[in-house]
Order: sequence, then structure tokens, then C-alpha cells
Amino acid sequence: MESKEGLIVKTMYSEPNALFEGKFNYNLEWNSTSFFDSKIIVTMLSHNCGNEISRAINSVLGQNTAVEFGLLIIDDSDSNEWRNMDSGLLQDPRIAIASTSPLSISQARNIGHYIVKNRIKSAEWICRLDADDELASTNSLEEIYSEIKKCDDNIKWALSGNTVEENGELLKRINFADSKLYEKEYVIKRLMLMAKGDPRGELPSCNLWIKSGFKAVYPQVESAEDHWLVAHLLLNQMDEGVLLPEKLHAKYTLSGGVTEKNRETKQFETSRKLLHHSAIYWVENRLNEELEICLGWGSEGTVWYHEGMLTKRFHSLIITDNHVGWLREIDSFPAPKPEWVCNIGIWEAKYEYEHLQAANSVTLSTLSRFIEKCLKSKVVFLNTNRANLRLKDGELFCIDIGTGIVPFEFRYFRDMCARLFLLFVLGLSDADLAKRTLSFRNDIDEMKSIEGFEQFFHREVHKYAYHNGSFLKPKRNVQPKKRIHNDVTLMVKSCAMEADLIVRQAHHIVTQICKFDEFKERVLLLDPKEGSFLRQYTTGSLERLLDAAKKLEKRGVFDRVLVSPYGGHEENTLELYKRWFDVESRETHNTEGVPVFPQLWGFEQVATRFLLQMDADVMIGRSDSDDDVITEMKNALSDECVFGVGFNIPQLNGVGFNTYGGKFVPEVRCGLFDLKRVFKQRPFPNQIHEGKLTTSWYRSIEQFQTETEWRCLRGGDSRSWYIHPPNVLKKDLCYYDRVLDLVEQNNIPDEQRNEWDLIDKKTAWKYTPRNEEIIFSVTIEDWSPHWARACLRSLYIQDCEEWGVVIFDNCSTAKNQRWLGSLVEEFDERFTLVRRRFASIDDSFVKEALDEICTHENPMIVSLSEKEILFDSLIVSQLQEVTPEYDAVASPTYLARQPLGMYFGESDVVSNKSNTPFSIRGQRLSIFTGNNHDSIYRDVNNETVFEIQNMSVYNADMTVGAEDSDDLRPTTYIPNMRKLEIDITYFCNLTCAGCSRSSAQAPSGQHMPIEMIQEFLDESKQKGMKWEALHILGGEPTLHPNFVEIVTMLDDWFMEHSPDTDLKVITNGVSRKVQNNIMSIPEHWRYENSYKLDREMDTIHFEPFNLAPIDLPQWRGEDFTKGCYITQDSGIGLTPYGYFHCAIAGGMERIMNLGHGFEKIPEHPWESLEMMKDYCRFCGHFLSDSFKERSERIGMDVSPETVSESWQLAYGEWEVKGDA
Repeated sequence: MESKEGLIVKTMYSEPNALFEGKFNYNLEWNSTSFFDSKIIVTMLSHNCGNEISRAINSVLGQNTAVEFGLLIIDDSDSNEWRNMDSGLLQDPRIAIASTSPLSISQARNIGHYIVKNRIKSAEWICRLDADDELASTNSLEEIYSEIKKCDDNIKWALSGNTVEENGELLKRINFADSKLYEKEYVIKRLMLMAKGDPRGELPSCNLWIKSGFKAVYPQVESAEDHWLVAHLLLNQMDEGVLLPEKLHAKYTLSGGVTEKNRETKQFETSRKLLHHSAIYWVENRLNEELEICLGWGSEGTVWYHEGMLTKRFHSLIITDNHVGWLREIDSFPAPKPEWVCNIGIWEAKYEYEHLQAANSVTLSTLSRFIEKCLKSKVVFLNTNRANLRLKDGELFCIDIGTGIVPFEFRYFRDMCARLFLLFVLGLSDADLAKRTLSFRNDIDEMKSIEGFEQFFHREVHKYAYHNGSFLKPKRNVQPKKRIHNDVTLMVKSCAMEADLIVRQAHHIVTQICKFDEFKERVLLLDPKEGSFLRQYTTGSLERLLDAAKKLEKRGVFDRVLVSPYGGHEENTLELYKRWFDVESRETHNTEGVPVFPQLWGFEQVATRFLLQMDADVMIGRSDSDDDVITEMKNALSDECVFGVGFNIPQLNGVGFNTYGGKFVPEVRCGLFDLKRVFKQRPFPNQIHEGKLTTSWYRSIEQFQTETEWRCLRGGDSRSWYIHPPNVLKKDLCYYDRVLDLVEQNNIPDEQRNEWDLIDKKTAWKYTPRNEEIIFSVTIEDWSPHWARACLRSLYIQDCEEWGVVIFDNCSTAKNQRWLGSLVEEFDERFTLVRRRFASIDDSFVKEALDEICTHENPMIVSLSEKEILFDSLIVSQLQEVTPEYDAVASPTYLARQPLGMYFGESDVVSNKSNTPFSIRGQRLSIFTGNNHDSIYRDVNNETVFEIQNMSVYNADMTVGAEDSDDLRPTTYIPNMRKLEIDITYFCNLTCAGCSRSSAQAPSGQHMPIEMIQEFLDESKQKGMKWEALHILGGEPTLHPNFVEIVTMLDDWFMEHSPDTDLKVITNGVSRKVQNNIMSIPEHWRYENSYKLDREMDTIHFEPFNLAPIDLPQWRGEDFTKGCYITQDSGIGLTPYGYFHCAIAGGMERIMNLGHGFEKIPEHPWESLEMMKDYCRFCGHFLSDSFKERSERIGMDVSPETVSESWQLAYGEWEVKGDA
């Protein structure tokens, strides 16, 4: 706001300042814009003075100098009495007046510095003059400024002298800035004289010049605030100042009003005594328990010591009640936890004094732990410098309690980390740090120019997100082996009409029916007939059916595919019907179109006595528990005169086991038959009409049963059942898809119970409803298990449990859908899974499904995309703060590809003005736009958006903002300190190409001493370690001479001290000795998935270990501290050469002798960064940016047998020198 009163321009400023709550308001008046060109600013306080100020003003305006100068008057008076002077005086163009609310003298002086720094950009130096003093001469400014300009540019303050006046008379005593003030002992003596009231001790404090921008703060004391500041500068910052012994700045008045008032109240004497005692501490760092001592001060308060306690007294208006309340609620963070007391509106923080070490330098690990504590406690320390940081028990600790500690915001956190990096990694001084901070704040390019910072920052955030529990894998349970029914064949019957359903249906049937059982053979029987079908619902395609069948056979879903003879095989039909019915017909289907010949022909191709046959469209439900249904059905078949047993149907609630009985038609849709008995009782009754059979084979047997004692049974355990979908309902593929999904999840409506056929009541089949207000919505489409598990676990580990999630699987492969279903079973009822197989999931489907599933009036739907996890376990707690009037939630997203953020308005990724990715994460269901639009692209354009400042999501999508990037390895991996691989031997009985332990390339008989295992266990016990996983490898670990003893030793210890650890031996399984040793260890150690029986096939998935990145020109400049997926997924390694960031590195040490390897278990992943630089440059695994399943590695472009130049040289030296 601007207005003009005469010649004076008045502008009101409202801006943040450390000395005031919220916004600091002041009016600034000036007469000419030339005032803002001043090189020297003299500040003067009009603190309740009168007309006497005109003398001081005239002494400034009367200066003879060619240097531009200005007079800034700080007016905090209750009245304008001081302005009642010659009106022309205040209209001088060199004068500006800043009007504020009433202030203390210290506050007013500090505000003057603040205004000069932020509003008068051309100002170089600031000096002061009290309203009852004068400048010493008309040349004071010129002479002092000229002298300062001769000094080094690093000089931040200067001190000159003053004459002394009392009652209008100039005294002979001159208070020079004596060069003896360079000596600390002399300063202490002067302060002692001051404390005793001896005027000879007074410091020339009114003559201080300060470089604009230099942090020189007047403390909040009752008297002598200028002496406190000057004494502190002389004793603690003399390297940044200069004394001007020959120069005089002011004519000091001993009879000033404030000075007289302080003398009357004894504040004059008290303050000087406290200064003397405190200065002794500053010099000697020695506390006197009986005295009150000021340890230091800053912009917001002064810290005092007395009788073992510290008290920080905050300046009025600085710290708010709300901020104190927030600080009180923080449970644990690396700063004092004080008792807060409010005295007459002034807050004090009191806490016990501790002697702490100076934080001159700290390790990366120490720095990392400090940052992690900030992330966990959701705080940021704004004032990170050596003055405010100490070491407490070896850990970084901030002693600056107050407004410099703020709630987490990414921009503040980013700045804090940059300051810490500059301080302790690059070694900047506090002063240089202050300069650098101004240049990089919110400037991504500037922060990237800090060499090494971007990677440092990303490693810290990545480590925190990765170790929050989202990536924790459940302990591998020993799965009971499936029962193998060598006397049973599983047969699935299909026809051309089911060409588009058969793949998914086959996977469904085999997965469900083989959950606990296996069979002699799995057979797919196809009826090749084309044209009209019985109860036809689609035209079908034999070509597509045959193509699908080949794929199913190739993938191992079926062992055999049988295609029934059709056309040109009439004699086969004739002969078969003669055997089965003693009639003659050459037609494969009966009068109704039932496939008689195809099915009976298929039965005759089966070699086993029992046949479990079913239609390809049946839906099979199984509970989690094993009911041994196949054995029960076989037992029922053992009764006399029983042909077959029907698979159960859904039973009413409460029904357990129904005894097999009755005399039913053979269950053609899903039943077990004794083929030996069936074949023996042939032929069965049937007739011919117009050349075709009149009766199906199962109705023929039913007719035979009515005339004999033979029968087919029904009954059994209610935990296994099937439903048959009528063809007419298959026309509604969405309904069919939903039912199939719910059947697999054992989620069946009451209306369907006791029914054979799928009911035509679509409203009955419903997904588990969600009544929570916070609903996470995730659409998955063949996500990697690594990220899918992490995404869902990041929900599961939330501290607050009042949330639900709806997971949409968009036609992932059958394998991935099964895995996802198993994963969801690990969690609890808050997870609702919706899978589609036959049609894609789009936003409209998601919206419609959520409208049905969500029962809350208008829930908040929070979307997560691929490779996204919740940032930590506190996110839901923050979402709960959203009240009903908000339609959406916006929050920052951490982008692993863009760790420091993205510029506002320069990308499709939505960022805020601090260049933090900040977008809509949640929307009320009433305005929900769907999952398929990634949340990082949703703009915050709604007034009713609730904003969360904490990071809510970690996004690891390396394609975000990478359009112009040529990074070969963008992903960073962290050594997992919770997992351990132990290479107990390098001896191996195989010679696999590309062996990452060089057991084939450089064969060795080296074994780990058993004593190393014991030392590892002793250290683990001492440190109380609970390992997530421990795997034994080699070489071939079972060939260690003490293999069984080692495993037994480890097993005993882990069962007692860390029973939840995943224990595993990785073995090739080749040779009788290996097998014998495997069988000699506890079953939960056995891991059979790595057995190598075919050298070529079992190493085809190997990566080219011996292709060294440094041998590839384009890779030589990569940052090898990024590691690879092995160190993060498999963990650190223990080898005969010590501990390494991964076990592979220990094997490389054997060949290359690079000299690394820890004797003790490393405490922090950053301890391994140097060794990662050395080993990862030689390791071919580094060439892979992301983890790939073994099946995905087959057919890689580079052969695992590749050996690059560095490895050729290394193996050549090894042949001469042997193992390191």
C-alpha cells in the first residue's frame, strides 16, 4: 500500500521475521528513492524520546563525505512527540522512518539490521547512533568507512572509539578501540572493571559497524545489550572483525535517559556482572555452579545456565503457544526435550545441562542417522550449523530448541539436508554456509551443482522408505508336499465354443484342484466339432481353441492335449459304441448334440484306474485348509458297486461333512470315476434314432444303475465345491468374470448355497464391502511381485488401522493373479481384491465397482500407481485429519528419478512453487476420476483441497521426467543390513558359466573356518540383532567339510535368539553327497528351487558377471556407489575375507585382493560406499538397473560366459598368485 503525505512516501510491509509471530508488520516512510542507494546506513531508535533527537539527527545529516549514506529511524514510540521538531528536518532525502509496534531496545536494533538487509540492497555497512548521542565529528562516517575499505573482504564487523559527554560537558576520557582488545585476557579484565562499576572498563560498544547481512544479534537483556554483543564478537568472532584504534565514531552521553533508568533499578550493575561471568565461560568453557551464566543467544532467545539447568528465554512475540504445544507433543527427536514455562507472556524452555562434544566433523553414518530421526519424528531443523549442532553419545544433536524446529515440509527438509551436506561432507564453515544457503533455496539446478548432493539426498530418502517395513518379505514357511495320486488322471473337457475362455478357465481349474494334490497326469480333452452346439451361446473357433491348447501344454498346465477323432474316423466311432452300448452308429454326438464319442474316447486314452473329469467351465472353490478331498472321494469309491463320486456343491452354512451316498446320475460336470469298474460293466443301455444315439453316456449309466445295484454317490466335505455356469450366463462376461474371481476367493453368497448351477442373480455375488472413510484404490497390471508386495505392505504397516483398500487386477497373467491372491491372503479383511480375466479395467469400471463396494457416505479414495508405496507408517494418521468439507487431498510425492523435485510449471508432473511434486492424491468418491490417471499429474485446482505437507508417497518410476536423460543406471540400491548371505566355501562340484564366486573360472578349495561362524553368532548376540534372512551359499555349501555342524550351530542359535529369521541353504542339489548332506539338516533350511541338473539350462538365466562396467567406455563414469539389486534384495555378505556390502564382493576379493572387508558386522550401509566404488565397477550385475526374475533373464543379449579385459587380467594374476 502506498500513499503520499507531503513529500513522504509511506509503504506498509508485512513479511515473516524470526523476531515476530507470523507476519512482522511495519510502515516504511522515505522522501526519496535515492535513500535506497546508500552504502552506509546509520540506525537510530526514537524509543520514547523527545526533541533532543534532533541533535543526533543533525550530527548525521551534517557529515562531510562523498559516500552515499542514509539515516534509518526505528520508531516504536507510543506517541509522535519526537516528531515535533523542524518539519523540514525529517523531509531530508537521506532519511527513512520505520514505524513498528512497541519493542525492546534489543528488538528495535535487530529490526533495524533486518530492514537494511532486506530493503536497502545497496547498503554495505550499518552503524548506530543513540537518540541522545552525536557522531564524534563531521568526518566520522568518511574516515571509518575509508579505513574499513582497506581491510580484507572477509571482515564482517569493525569497532572504533568514542568521546564521552556528561551533562553537556565533554570529558577528557576517550574510549578508544584499543588494540589490546584483540587479547581475550584484556577483554575479560575490562569486563571485570565494568562489573565493578569502574567507567574505565566500559567497552566502546556504541561504535560498532556491522556488514549488512552479517548475523550480529543484540541479546534480550535488561541493560548493556550493546556491550554483550561487542564482548561476544571480541571473544568469539575476532577473526571476522577489525579494531580501529585511531578512529572515533560517536560522542557518547553518560546522562542518557535509558542509562539513568537502568542505574536506578540496578539493571545497569546486574547486567554487567552477568556479562563478566558469562564471558569467562566463553573463553574458558568452565561453568561456575553458583553463578547464572549466559551461554549464548540468537534471533529468538537467550540461553542461561544455573545450577545444572539450562533455560532458554524467548524474546516476546517470537514463539507461539501453538508452536510450543507442537514441540511438547514430539516424542523423540535429536534435540532437548524441555519443560515449557510461560512467564508473563514470555516462554521459557528448561532442561538439564549436558556436556556435549563439538560437531566439527561427523561420519556419513552419523549424518544419516540424524536425517533418519528427522524423517521419523517429522521435524526439520532449519538452523543447522556447527554453532547449533553437537555430538551426544556419538550422535548428532541439535541444541537450538525453538522456532528453528518446524513440522516436516519437503522444501525445508531438502534445505536442511543440503546444509548438512555442505557442512560435514564438503566442510564449509558456518559463515560460508550462510552465503551458500541463500543461493540454493528452492533452486533445483543450484542444488544439483553441489557435487554429490543429489545422490546423497536420494540415498537418505531411499534408505528410509525402503527400511520402513514395506519391502519386508514374510518368512518362508515349509510348504507340505502335495499328495501325488499316481492312480488318478485329471481330465478337463472343452470344445470350440470355449476358445476364448479356456486359457483362464484351465488355469483356474488346475490351480484350485491341485492346491493340495497332484495327479499322474493332467489332460486336456478337446471336442473338435464346429458348428451348432448344445445350448450354444457363441460361435466359437476351433483354430483359436487348438492354439490355446498348445500354449497350455507348453506352459505345463497340462501334460497332454487330446483331440478327439472327428470326420473320417467313423470306424473308430462304430467300434467304440459297440464296446460301450452294443449299438452301431457313426455319429460322434447324440440326437441332442451331447458329445458322446469324444468323451468316451478320451476316457479310453487314460492309463490310470481313476479319472477326475470335469467340464472346462466349472468353477471350483477351495478353502485354505486341506480337506484331502481326492482321498475321501477315492475312499467312497472303494465301496462295492460304486462307479463314481460327484464333487460337492456349495453347502449351507454350518454343514461340515456329508456322508457319501445316494444313487445319482454320474456327475459329468465334475466327478471322480473308477474306470476299471465302468469298463468292466459295459455295455450300457442305449438306442439309435436316425443314426444317432438317443442317450448320453452318463444317462445311459444312470439307466443301468436303476436296473442294478450299481450307483454313483454324492456328498463329502463342504470345504471343496464346484459351481456350473449355464451357457446363457456366459454371455454376460462381466458377471462370469466376477463369479470366477469370488469363487477363487471362497466368497460365496448364501443364495448360491445348495445350488449346482450358477444362479441368475447378479446382485447376490458381491465383493467384500468397505465401510471405511479412507479407501486406497490400486490398479495392478502384471506388476513385479517386488513392488506389488511393497505397495500393499506399505498399507498393512500403517499405525492407524481405520482404512480399507480395493485392489483391481487388470488382466494380469494367471500366474500373477494367483500370486496376488495369495499375497492378499497374508493380510487381513481390510483388503478387497477385484480381478478381471476377460475384459480390461478402465476408470469407469473402477468408479462403478467402488460405488458398489464402498458403503461410507462419501469416502476419500486415495490412489497408488505402479512402483509407488506409502512413504512411511504415519500416512493414514495424517489422512484422518481430513474433515468432510474437503473434496480432495493433496500432498508431496517423492520421485526417485527426480530426488530434488521438479520445477513448477515446466513438466506434466504437478509441482508447487517450491518446486516440490505436489498433486491430488485423494478424491471423494463423488468426484473420483479413476486410478488410471497417475496421481502425480493431477493438478491442485480445487479450493476445497486439504493439503498435507509431509511426503505421502514414494514413487520409484524411473521414467518420470527422464525424457532427455542418458543415465544408464538411474536406480540406487542400499545394502540391506537386515539380511546376510554367508559364503562358507568356494569349492564347487559344477563349472557354471558366469559363476559370481568364480568357482568355475578360478577353482578353489578354500573353506570358511568354523570359528568365523561362532564369532558372527557371538557378535549378533552381543548387539541383539534380529536378522530378517540368513542364507548359506558357496561354491557348493553342502561340500564344506563341516557343513552339517555349521547349519546345526546356526539353527540352534537362531531358534533361540531370532526365530523369525528366514533360514535357507542355496545348493545346486547335484551329487549323492550333496543330497545326503541336505537330508541331514532341518527341513526348514532346505531350498530346492536352485537345483541344477542341466548345466546349459540352469545357467541360461545367469547375468554376465565377468563383464566389467569399467571395460565399457560408456559405463566408466557411472556412480558405482549405486550398487545393484543384489545388495538390497539379498543383503550384505560374510565371506572368509570378512563382511562386504554383498557376498559377491567377497568372492571378488579372493581374486583381486583390493584390500576391503570388515572384521565386524557393519553398523550402517554407508560404511560400505568406498568398497562399492571398488568392487561394483568390476561386477556385471551392476549393468542391470532393476531386478529381473530368473525367467525374464533367459535370452539375454550377452552370454554369461563373457569375460572382459579386466577379468582376464585378474584371473591371469590369480593363476600366478592364487587366492588372496
